[in-house]
Amino acid sequence: MAQNKRPSNSWSPIQVLRNLFGRPEEKQENPDRANYLKDLVYQHRHFDVKGIAAPGESTLDLEHVFVDVGLSPSLDKASANPIPSLQKSAREERHSIWRFLLPQPANLLQNLVVLGAPGTGKTTLLKHLTLTLAEPTQDAPRLGKVPIFLYLRDISGEIQKNPHFSLRQAIKKVLTRRKVTASLDWIAADLANGRCLIMLDGLDEVANLELRQRVAAWVQRQIKQHANNQFIITSRPFGYESNPLPRTLLLEVKPFTIEQVRQFIQNWYLATEQQKQGRHDEGVKRDAQQHAADLLERLHQAPALLEMGVNPLLLTMIATIHHYRNSLPDQRVALYHEICDVFLGKRQQARGIQFELTPAQKKRVLQTLAYEMMRRNLRNIARVDAADIIDPALKRIHPHTASTQFLEMIANSSGLLVEHTPGVYSFAHLTFQEYLTAVYIKEQRLEKVLLEQVEDAWWHETIRLYVAQTNASNIIRACVMREPTSIPALTLAVECLDEALEVEDDFRKIPKELMRSIEDENPEVRRIGAEVMLHLRVRRLVRLDETTYADRTLVTQAEYQLFLDEMRAQGSYRQPDHWTDTQFTRGMGEKPVAGVRPSDAQAFCDWLSERNPGPWRFRLPTAPEKSRPPLNQPAQEEEANPVGYWYLDQGEPALEPSPDLIHDVALVQTLQRQVEQKFLNDLIAFQKLVEDEPHVNSLRESILSRAKQRAYSLLDLERRLPFTENGGEEIGRYFSLIQDRNAEGVATDMEEALIHAKAYVDNPNLAVIRGPILEEIIVMGNRLLASLENLPFPPEVTRLMHQLMQNLDQALGQLKTTQQGLQAEFLSYRELVRHINRALANAQKLLDALSNSRADARIHLRVNVLQRSLQLLQRHSNAAQGEASRLRQERVRLFQMLIDLYVDMAILESRNSYHSTALEGIRLIREATTP
Repeated sequence: MAQNKRPSNSWSPIQVLRNLFGRPEEKQENPDRANYLKDLVYQHRHFDVKGIAAPGESTLDLEHVFVDVGLSPSLDKASANPIPSLQKSAREERHSIWRFLLPQPANLLQNLVVLGAPGTGKTTLLKHLTLTLAEPTQDAPRLGKVPIFLYLRDISGEIQKNPHFSLRQAIKKVLTRRKVTASLDWIAADLANGRCLIMLDGLDEVANLELRQRVAAWVQRQIKQHANNQFIITSRPFGYESNPLPRTLLLEVKPFTIEQVRQFIQNWYLATEQQKQGRHDEGVKRDAQQHAADLLERLHQAPALLEMGVNPLLLTMIATIHHYRNSLPDQRVALYHEICDVFLGKRQQARGIQFELTPAQKKRVLQTLAYEMMRRNLRNIARVDAADIIDPALKRIHPHTASTQFLEMIANSSGLLVEHTPGVYSFAHLTFQEYLTAVYIKEQRLEKVLLEQVEDAWWHETIRLYVAQTNASNIIRACVMREPTSIPALTLAVECLDEALEVEDDFRKIPKELMRSIEDENPEVRRIGAEVMLHLRVRRLVRLDETTYADRTLVTQAEYQLFLDEMRAQGSYRQPDHWTDTQFTRGMGEKPVAGVRPSDAQAFCDWLSERNPGPWRFRLPTAPEKSRPPLNQPAQEEEANPVGYWYLDQGEPALEPSPDLIHDVALVQTLQRQVEQKFLNDLIAFQKLVEDEPHVNSLRESILSRAKQRAYSLLDLERRLPFTENGGEEIGRYFSLIQDRNAEGVATDMEEALIHAKAYVDNPNLAVIRGPILEEIIVMGNRLLASLENLPFPPEVTRLMHQLMQNLDQALGQLKTTQQGLQAEFLSYRELVRHINRALANAQKLLDALSNSRADARIHLRVNVLQRSLQLLQRHSNAAQGEASRLRQERVRLFQMLIDLYVDMAILESRNSYHSTALEGIRLIREATTP
């Protein structure tokens, strides 16, 4: 249901329709027809909110809020689920109703049956058509048809009394009820000439099965009698399946897309604010935009609510509640309570449709079914099993209703329960099953059941909905007291604190304790704290569209450390290039990780996908995605943060700078100064040049301009350089040393292992020193030796490495000697200590040599790049006028790559020397992988 202006719907061939139909024939309008059409407008111009409007809520014009949900031909059984899967519906074709109203010869006229689950907008669609035809605007499709709109429930009694009740009599009855005195003499000619679009709404709302069959037969007779007119009949699937109409095209109403959700909320709030304030100025538009943006943000932060919002009825409810409260309820249970009431009969009651059971009674019976399905870990249940479960509760409430009859009634009339295959039921959305279970557990005082399930993710949403209604202290206590410590349970404890109705004050300290834990001396405590943070991050992603979720904040150093530690255990080192260790600096755990290479950022996403198997994968954002909420907004950090994030532009990594960096003038000036200072220092090292030489100034301007253009961020240091020949070999050698992090990583691990080995040796109890410790260090050393063979490190590094391996071999030999007998134990022990101390000293020297080698490589690389860049500038300025453009373009391309390489090295050196701010972070996208 997409437009502010009737009915400029989103279907692009509207202009084609106008061209086909042309303008209506100029003729004198019949005054009785004009009065009839005017009354149709009066009757259907309002947006129907019976049963869902908040107190004092004003009535809106339908055409101000209407958004076309779209239709698709139904080749199979239409879905009775009012909340279908977003992923599935996003892939389905959808068309405007106007596509099926093209002018056709009478013998090819298509009559339409529009099927849809509760709340999908079937009636609203017909009302929109009626208004468009009764009072067409300039840009409306022109069918040249007179609309006839009838609610089948309103005329079913007359049909029962008089099988020969005519269409004209039905229209007359409606007009009489509305006290409209217009004559209908004109309608016979219009019907005879095929100038009518006859819309019959709500076959399913004829509650009695026998009467519904009579009404369906009456509809068939009208189609036959007025065969050269087009008919549209609407129904829920159950009301039509037992009363199919021959030779009709079945169309299924599609749910809203997320874009249509956004459009409806914007339309609804604009219409609401205009009605409320009695104005149509720019100020009203701004107020409406602000309220709509707030609601949309809240929906994106609550995936279950957004999934429900694809149903127009539920979305209207959510918007109404948001407007009435100026927010959504703090407790989701209040919203779910209202939604269940509406689905179970409140809206039908407001329309005058009565049921034997009240919504509260139906809900009480369904609670027992929901609880038992949760307990059995079921999403689907056979009719016979469901009937057995609800039978005792149903007998207490309404003993004359059979259990199978109740299930059929709920599935047919409410949509809360869906029979998705014959004889098998499920709740329309898992959230309803979880909500009803939570209410049942509270009412039956079954909290003990939940205390045993705090580690089971199947129960977590039910537990959160339960604590929203009561004191959460026992649940949280069960979460934090698990032995051994449970990451899912601790994550649940934090989430319960956010939603609890009440809780003991001591438990409110948990989030702060969690932040403190990531800085703990004990690595296991740090790991647990970081794991909970990462679990919370994944759970708090917000919907970007039907198939993707996006991160609102940047990945923290503590979370990234989990990835680093697992990669390190596999022999891969991916710490940021400016880190001096493989562990983040103390006190920085909750800060965003920065200085991440794009290949490492993607590897982090892949690692996260492997840890969370299922129909999802994690990846970096794409260029189109970064322009949409929440990625087009600053990361929601607690303080200003200059760190941006990597995204992919046509498969190539690029950095989206932080708005905080752009606005931080002082920081930008500092970063600019540091790059410039590096350039001046390198000129001094390159003694053949003077600062004021023209080419030098040109090179300086190019470097500073490029650094600013890149927002002082690094490019991908994993990239391959195209110039490794013709004088570029030295640049390639130095760059390979800068690219490598494994050598220093393995050397660091060896140093740490030797420190532990020395601690064991220094213990008087020799039993604590065991062979495998030294053997593991030797394995690491062999791995490092193999790595060094492929890298151009200076000979000093190789010499220290061989000395270190010799020390380790000698220490291992002495260890074996001490185990051969007590006689040589003392001397062997002294030798063992000496060899381990020498190994540790050489490991520390090796680390220093590796670090110095990489630092020297950065300096030499910058100087080499400057030299080669200046040569290119000179060659470019001396080039002959008739030189081939291909050669000039190649020279420019090579110059630009050299400038980028220099900027990378200057920035990296600044981060190592001046602790300059690193800027390359990670924001996540989670994407559905199932077809």
